[in-house]
Amino acid sequence: MPNKILRLGMTECSLLFIYWLNTYKNIYNNECVNSKMLLIKWLYTTSGYYDKTQIGNYFNVIHNNHDTTVYTQYMEIILEFIKNSDYYAFAFHNFTQKELIDEFKGIINPKKCYISQQVIYDFIKNKKLLIISPFARLVKHQIDSANYNHIYSNDTKVEYCLEYTYPYTFFNNGPHNNILETAEYNFNLIIQTITEEYDSVLISCGAYSCLLAKKFYDIGKNVCTIGGDLQTYFGIANGRLKKFNLENNLEIYHKEYWILEIPEEYKPVDYMKIENGCYW
Repeated sequence: MPNKILRLGMTECSLLFIYWLNTYKNIYNNECVNSKMLLIKWLYTTSGYYDKTQIGNYFNVIHNNHDTTVYTQYMEIILEFIKNSDYYAFAFHNFTQKELIDEFKGIINPKKCYISQQVIYDFIKNKKLLIISPFARLVKHQIDSANYNHIYSNDTKVEYCLEYTYPYTFFNNGPHNNILETAEYNFNLIIQTITEEYDSVLISCGAYSCLLAKKFYDIGKNVCTIGGDLQTYFGIANGRLKKFNLENNLEIYHKEYWILEIPEEYKPVDYMKIENGCYW
């Protein structure tokens, strides 16, 4: 079986837990209801998730009384796919239901739960790699130039690296009817246009990541999903890293090997509305 190293964003992981509580445990307490109402707004605004049957674009989408067909399909796909992963990194908001969280973790049943930077390097080592991300071209540059090897003093080598620049679909908007259609469209486009051989796929594109990972896993590819750390691990300084370093009086070492400013072409319209532009 191919390797399966997965994570969801904190919003998606928390909503998946609530979905499981609602659907499989029939639990609808105040904590679930209030958390879901807040997190749904984040999901539609900042993760790339969208469904044009829902009205709203900026922290104002509400699921009234029942979930949409697209949302239910999304959650079911993700829930089944992440089970029995080689690695699955849990990331919850502040839930008080520890026993239920433990039960949920047992159902997901990953072999390991912590994805370190070294795990990522081990995943790409000696691989024919495809990167899927809005920042894929920058990451490919850092790999091909070996800049990240100098930054982190490691000898990880990739056999070769391919890239696919994934589109942004923030603010409950995208080129199709919903996130599932856009994931299917881009997967088919990758299959049709990237004809070079690759055995492993490194994915970082918000709510799309595990949807795409499943599609590639099902055709025999090793898959790894990673969030904003993708940039840092390969020497691309985003707003989150700069803010953290400033607040903690830390310095970026080996600056000559870093991409210190993300070019304007990578910044979507209204990008500062996405967590204060932390990815750019």
